[in-house]
Amino acid sequence: MLILVVGLALAAATQTALRGPAAQATTSTTPVQGTDVSSVQGSSINWASVAGSERFVAIKATEGNYYVDTPDYQADVTGAVAAGLYVMPYVFANPYGSNSSNVNAGNGWGNVQADYAWKTIGAATPAYKSSPSMLPIAVDLEPDPYVNTETNSNECYGLSQSAMRAWIQSFLAEMKADSGKTPVIYTSTAWWNYCTGSADFKGLPRRVRQANLAPQLRASAAAAASAQEASVPRATAASLADMRNTLSAMQRGWQQGRSQTQPNTEGGADGN
Repeated sequence: MLILVVGLALAAATQTALRGPAAQATTSTTPVQGTDVSSVQGSSINWASVAGSERFVAIKATEGNYYVDTPDYQADVTGAVAAGLYVMPYVFANPYGSNSSNVNAGNGWGNVQADYAWKTIGAATPAYKSSPSMLPIAVDLEPDPYVNTETNSNECYGLSQSAMRAWIQSFLAEMKADSGKTPVIYTSTAWWNYCTGSADFKGLPRRVRQANLAPQLRASAAAAASAQEASVPRATAASLADMRNTLSAMQRGWQQGRSQTQPNTEGGADGN
């Protein structure tokens, strides 16, 4: 999906070294264009072509506490950096069944999923903490794509608004401790308002979904289908159920992860 990020200036400001004109991102608030990819796009992306129109790419690393996007994560990071793109690793959050009193219950509390993701992100090359090409890690918060197969789940994974806020705060704190950089929240306004009660995390950068897939990523049928569905208008008043329908193409990738490694679903939602 195409992403226009006003907050990228905040992300880029955390870098210890920036290359050439990109250093201007530390002081500019001009929107910066990028795209996101996962195993749905496969491993044959023409990164030189992507770099012709994009400045950065968000690459899926993990999902929940049960799926690593391999081997595509490392291959995508290598290809993107070689093409001169900045890389924002992202983690697809799945807090279903999680509980703050038992952090390993269900798919894991926020800190558990952050540590799980960092094992992959921290081990990849170029080294996350020293490479000027690596942007802060994003947590991807969406309506539960597995709601039809999970008991007592809903758009918010069965968590109350207070529990969801606590889960997110746990993830952010742990990921900052792991990576050394303040993470970015990747979500939609509708989901955020409904599942967190319009929580204000004191200016933490958020990148909001846009409607189009980068043209260079439309080669495969799956990517083309995703781009077609993503063209559906996203009015802020749209129901969360309608929003979930626009993500159906991406769910094929998530279901692939689920089929490879089933998550632990014991435990209940934290209602505190």
